[in-house]
Amino acid sequence: MEPLEYADELSDVLTKASVPQEARADLQKVARDYQLNYKGLVELESSTHLRVEPEVRGLHRIIIPYGGFTVNVWYYLIGEVAIIADAGPDAGSVITALKSQGVKEIVLLITHAHPDHVGGREELLAAFPSVSTSEPIEVIETVGHSTDHRCYHLPDRAICFCGDALFAGSMGRPNVGYEQSVASVQRLMSLPHETVLLPGHGPATTVGRERKLNCFYA
Repeated sequence: MEPLEYADELSDVLTKASVPQEARADLQKVARDYQLNYKGLVELESSTHLRVEPEVRGLHRIIIPYGGFTVNVWYYLIGEVAIIADAGPDAGSVITALKSQGVKEIVLLITHAHPDHVGGREELLAAFPSVSTSEPIEVIETVGHSTDHRCYHLPDRAICFCGDALFAGSMGRPNVGYEQSVASVQRLMSLPHETVLLPGHGPATTVGRERKLNCFYA
């Protein structure tokens, strides 16, 4: 499979965006974990992807290789319950990680139905009972990368699982339409400044950072 998950190459981002000169160094720093590809930015396998930046207590990330790029499966632990964003292309490493954390039940949130995000769903649901949660979760409709795309904002935790609607410094390729994808980015930018954004690919970022650096926010 071609690595097509990113909308633009870094050069496109810099030339198309009105990025202040003082902010360009930060944008290029974000891009150091990527290599340029004719279709966009492809994640390099590096130790930096084993960290969550910025760090959020209780939040964990599993990185799964898939067809030339990698996929994030994020989960937030509340006791023995894990709130999980997407199931990844397969659930083997997800199940292993959850069991090592003592997880007994899960709340599975699906951002969109692309195979790299839902391939492991049935296996994961077979391994853990799916339960409801009293944790406030705001569903944000973010059509653009897919017709069914949605993000999940946990306001009490200041985190948002944003799937492929937005990446650090970029956004997912606009399969449905460019205007719809940009509108979805704008919607996410209305979240509080300190909200940590947890994308389906690449590093974590924040709303405040993306307001400064993301060329699809104006």
